[in-house]
Amino acid sequence: SKQWLNQELRAAATVCASDTSRYFLVPPFAGEPPCILLRQPPPGFDEWYCGLPVESQLSEDQEATRQLEVSIGCARALTMREVIDSFYKDCIEPSLPEVQQRLRSRGWTFVESQQAVLLYACQKSLYEVCKPTCRKPVVILLKEPPNSFSGWFDGIGVVPKASAQMEFGLKSLLAAGFAPRLSGGVAGAAEILQEHCPRSLGELRALLRVFLKKGLLRYDGDELVVSKYLEKELRDLQVTPRTPERRKARIYCNI
Repeated sequence: SKQWLNQELRAAATVCASDTSRYFLVPPFAGEPPCILLRQPPPGFDEWYCGLPVESQLSEDQEATRQLEVSIGCARALTMREVIDSFYKDCIEPSLPEVQQRLRSRGWTFVESQQAVLLYACQKSLYEVCKPTCRKPVVILLKEPPNSFSGWFDGIGVVPKASAQMEFGLKSLLAAGFAPRLSGGVAGAAEILQEHCPRSLGELRALLRVFLKKGLLRYDGDELVVSKYLEKELRDLQVTPRTPERRKARIYCNI
């Protein structure tokens, strides 16, 4: 229906893909996109099932992965895995909109990225496609997270937290006048800070969200700027450094 929003359509696709007893998720094949069919078709629709891939000796998950790689290529399937791995490295919960954005940044077209939820759902042995809620979009998780994974620092419903050391480090950076222009919202500003700080993107996003929540930073368009509440505190921290570059490096290390 034209009244359905794209987010609602993706949510419906995820629910159908997760209900394997009622629906049959067909991986892309012969140049056709993935589709969802009823396992028990009504009378007169048997012809739709005639051209589907034949059964093989592989398990359902293995066959789905094989068909996926044949259809879109092993390189595309590898890109899908690399994108999800990058979220675990960044400690950012992989919501579908952000997954699609990263896929597009790696060469996927808009239409291809819209099929991502079904392409991930085809590989049940690797990924868990979590159903959306009224407050949370579709989330794509690994069945087996990496051993180094310590949890999400940023995501819808994730309470942002930052250590006192990180908060003091960012305040010192702002007070010394070394902070770069924090543009692009929280996500863009975190990427800018990460060019200098040995922290994950999720940690830096959480730090910026804490500052916004406390009223220490505010939005000016898509840029994060110091609030009046923080200006007085920063004046007390301002010290003219004798060696600016060394002090700059030390401050960044404190974040």
